[in-house]
Amino acid sequence: MRKNSLLVALALTTLSTVWAEDFRVANSDGVMIPYKILNTTDNEVEVDQGGNYQGDVVVPSTVTNNGITYTVTGIGGWAFNGKGDMTSITLPNTITVIGRSAFESCHKLTSLTIPASVTTINDYCFYGLKNVKTIEFCEPANLTTLGKNAFGSQSNLESVNIPSSITTIPESLFEQCSSLKKIVITSNVETIGQYAFSQCTSMESIEFEKGSNLKEIKKAAFEICESLKSVTLPASVEILGDRAFDKCTSLKEAVIPAKVTDIGSYVFGTNDNITSLTALMTAPCNPGWGLVSDEAFKTCKLYVPKGCKETYANAFVWDQFQNIEEITEAGVGTIEAGRTLRVNTIGQNIEVEGTEEGEAIAVYDMAGHTIYAGSAKCGSTIIPSVINRGAVYIIKVGKTTIKHQI
Repeated sequence: MRKNSLLVALALTTLSTVWAEDFRVANSDGVMIPYKILNTTDNEVEVDQGGNYQGDVVVPSTVTNNGITYTVTGIGGWAFNGKGDMTSITLPNTITVIGRSAFESCHKLTSLTIPASVTTINDYCFYGLKNVKTIEFCEPANLTTLGKNAFGSQSNLESVNIPSSITTIPESLFEQCSSLKKIVITSNVETIGQYAFSQCTSMESIEFEKGSNLKEIKKAAFEICESLKSVTLPASVEILGDRAFDKCTSLKEAVIPAKVTDIGSYVFGTNDNITSLTALMTAPCNPGWGLVSDEAFKTCKLYVPKGCKETYANAFVWDQFQNIEEITEAGVGTIEAGRTLRVNTIGQNIEVEGTEEGEAIAVYDMAGHTIYAGSAKCGSTIIPSVINRGAVYIIKVGKTTIKHQI
């Protein structure tokens, strides 16, 4: 009898340790939600583990227990982890912290809306949500801290807006989000962490906001982005980590900004298909091994600033390029991240979408010769009969300059 009593006592102790809730209160739909008191001075609580959920779940902004009203300011670690029958979650604008793995593997969720009040999202918070297609951060966002792999392995995620309050995109943030087609890196982001967008196999474009402060792209940040065709990094970038764009098998052209002083190994690594690499540094830094593949060293054209061809031809690793050409200031010297322009090829014509009425538009070849100059139309502009298939052109629209291969 004494042994049985001891076992019961131990079981109760274990349960109270695992489920450290202080009380439960039903929400407006009658769903019982467990809460843990965070402090008694400000009467704040967080949603705790141990609830049973299905369908639509609404977390209230305040709850009352024993005559005391508490503000719900947090979602505790693992609070909703693995709740596979929950189809939607509504969070109040009082939440500031969402704990580790809080919503991991909630496979029936199809969208996420993060309140503007949230400041911290911890590691693996929304990891592995197989049916989420959109993530929306309410503005004006106060989010400053994102944990690693917070949104990783969301295989159906198609769109997300990273709030401008974020300065660091952490490790593996969107790793294996294989349906994500486009990402906009806001101007306040200074660092993109390792594997941040690795294996985003459907990603076709990366847009950097004008005035970007991006300094570093860490190891394998965009590795195995197999649908990415081109990338022009903002002028602020200084460091490219190992394998940053390795195994991006559709990548045909890339531009390395003038401020870059540190290039890791295999940045464009095992991609044989890259045909145009523009390096804007007047003094080439020493990159690690395998900047491009062995085949690409033979076939890819390396464009360098005017007067720098001999410097590159005698520099470590750069000397492996068999095709080095100089560019002029009128060419790509003014490339910068700006507004979005789309270039289409129609027969022998170039169509530029996103132009404004009356602004200057010009086309240059890679030697800096002017091929076309005129005024743009509103919406889109057709530039007639200027192209040769396979050639690379510089298209300047207003103050925005882009490089495009036909």
